[in-house]
Amino acid sequence: MIGFRHGHGRGRIPATCSHLSWRVVLLAIVSLASMSLGATSSLASASGRADTNCKVVVAGAPWKILPTRSGSTYTLAARGMPCATARPWVVKFTHQTAGATGKTFKGPSGFTCRSFSTSSSGDKLVYSGVCMKGPHNHPFFEWGPKV
Repeated sequence: MIGFRHGHGRGRIPATCSHLSWRVVLLAIVSLASMSLGATSSLASASGRADTNCKVVVAGAPWKILPTRSGSTYTLAARGMPCATARPWVVKFTHQTAGATGKTFKGPSGFTCRSFSTSSSGDKLVYSGVCMKGPHNHPFFEWGPKV
């Protein structure tokens, strides 16, 4: 073994390195590894927030689409934002009058919201729609009757 002194059959630390320098190297390795893991988990959580996808059921205004289809629950789906942020808006929207299909209406700041509800179904409320944030329509959320 080059660089090692043998004394009574046991290996020894190289003559050029001291115990203190090995401790410093070990401490540096552990510190770098923990900083690297911390940075990785921070980036992952930040990107996780940006790419939030969710789908939940919310209660809103009663709806009736067909003579046999009615209820008061809605399926809410969102991408790029938490469902908890969209939920109060969907509940509010389901109590508004729809007007025509494709009608835009006021939603969260920066979002364009459109109704997919049709008065020909007999329901005059916004029971279905989407809100998208420009210019790339992301993030967005959408809702419709839970059937």
